[in-house]
Amino acid sequence: YAPMSGTVVALDARVGQTLNAQQQTPLILRIAKLSPMTVWAEVSEADIGHVKPGMNAWFTTLSGGTRRWKSSVRQILPVPPKPLDQTSQGGGSPASSSKSGSARVVLYTVLLDVDNADNALMAEMTTQVFFVADQAKDVLTAPIAALQTGTHADSQIAQVVAKNGSIEQRNVRTGISDRLRVQILDGLREGDHLLIGPADGSGG
Repeated sequence: YAPMSGTVVALDARVGQTLNAQQQTPLILRIAKLSPMTVWAEVSEADIGHVKPGMNAWFTTLSGGTRRWKSSVRQILPVPPKPLDQTSQGGGSPASSSKSGSARVVLYTVLLDVDNADNALMAEMTTQVFFVADQAKDVLTAPIAALQTGTHADSQIAQVVAKNGSIEQRNVRTGISDRLRVQILDGLREGDHLLIGPADGSGG
């Protein structure tokens, strides 16, 4: 009897083939449970401290176009993966390659489960995973390039272009940000025109 219900994904034995069970357990076929599927994400040592169990995440695949699969972090393996030729010595999940010396990059494995009812996800697919550290909806944002460092950690300076063309400097209180835009908590209004670069025009 099969140890689990699922889909046959590989047939290793053929009709009439002799199976020798004395030296090692013969591999007849492989069964996989295709829904839900587990994504094995590699996260660098520098970023793993920001990832927590239960954190929301989403990912894309090379064949999925703009489709996003939403999930959450189920588990973070505490030991980084080892090369296939070292997995018998203990450690994390097997990795296909590694680097040694100062060039070695330590990667930790993060597991995410996702529903795969339409079988759009297949084994060994390449994914790009994004972890949601924080989020805000229906808020005012501004380009990060339009703000300059202020006197306080949550305060920055924006150069606002008035209707008569004059430049007004405002202290802006900011919230969360990504690589391009930052949340505006106070100091700016929707529709304000911001100057990016020096006010004298020498910076473009």
